[in-house]
Amino acid sequence: MGPFLYFALSIIQLSSIFASEQIPLKCFLQDYNFFNIFDTSAVKTSSEVVPKTHSLHFDTVTVNSAGFDKDGWKHDATNIKYQGLDDAILDDFGFNFTAKVLQLTFHTDMVVTYDYKSSGSLFSTPMDGEGFAEVSLKNIQVSFTMPFDIKEDNAKKYIELKSFNYWYDIKDNAELKFSSLTNANKVLSNSIEQQINQRWKYITAHFGKVFYDSLAEEIFNVLKNYVKNFPLKSFGEC
Repeated sequence: MGPFLYFALSIIQLSSIFASEQIPLKCFLQDYNFFNIFDTSAVKTSSEVVPKTHSLHFDTVTVNSAGFDKDGWKHDATNIKYQGLDDAILDDFGFNFTAKVLQLTFHTDMVVTYDYKSSGSLFSTPMDGEGFAEVSLKNIQVSFTMPFDIKEDNAKKYIELKSFNYWYDIKDNAELKFSSLTNANKVLSNSIEQQINQRWKYITAHFGKVFYDSLAEEIFNVLKNYVKNFPLKSFGEC
């Protein structure tokens, strides 16, 4: 069976699964073996410890820092923690071996926490505060497009992800909570936070991308390190 026919049949098989149930992203990565294209019985010869197929998971993703200085609002965040990736649901997945591109789309609820310092102004209101922030995202969809190369090592071929582009869309709601956005005036701080939550779509789209850039980089690195450990099956031997 040729590799492209095998790939097409794999998509048909997976499509029937999608029609009957939602597939958690972590379960797909663990059990579906990317349409069964990898030879998981053989891993790259290396002194490094190679993860087993059932070991890939994200847990809490931590990023040291991120921030922005935009339209008069300066916001610096540290110790950023993203929770919810292990509950992500797969929406779309596919390899294009002609264009050498991997496509991955999933959605999940996510909670992002971090320490912050905030200054400047927002909605014509001055800000000068610091503290702890919690951002709850309901139904955030993330999609990756990742070009790759096929590398050969010891007569086996491996996928090497080269880079990525991504987009995100918070579909349902975002709730942002801050300890204080104006340290000297709690009432004013609460008023700014209320306005932020009333305009959450604008806030997350206009100011939030730097936070998702950091998360996307972490997700890409996990996937890149994962797939490079498993050689492709030799379809000529099928």
